[in-house]
Amino acid sequence: VADDTLSGLMASRKIPNAWVIEFEGMVEVQLLKMIPGVEEIVETKIGTFRVTSSHNPGLRSEIFRFAADNNLSLKAVRQDESSLESVFQELTR
Repeated sequence: VADDTLSGLMASRKIPNAWVIEFEGMVEVQLLKMIPGVEEIVETKIGTFRVTSSHNPGLRSEIFRFAADNNLSLKAVRQDESSLESVFQELTR
């Protein structure tokens, strides 16, 4: 399915517009769908979400604006890094 070095596989599967967002407390997924450009939302644990957008390079600033407009406290916003497990899952679908 793939033949490359570990670093090559990881680099080829990186999604540039995927972010992990952590809020203080619970946030409804439906509310997060209001962020312009968000295509997919996965709640990884309570208050923590992985959001992706293939066409919005400014997603990070949209996330900050959304949190401020909705009076939500952000704990962290970081670009998501592909893990070896996620690369394996994608390749073996």
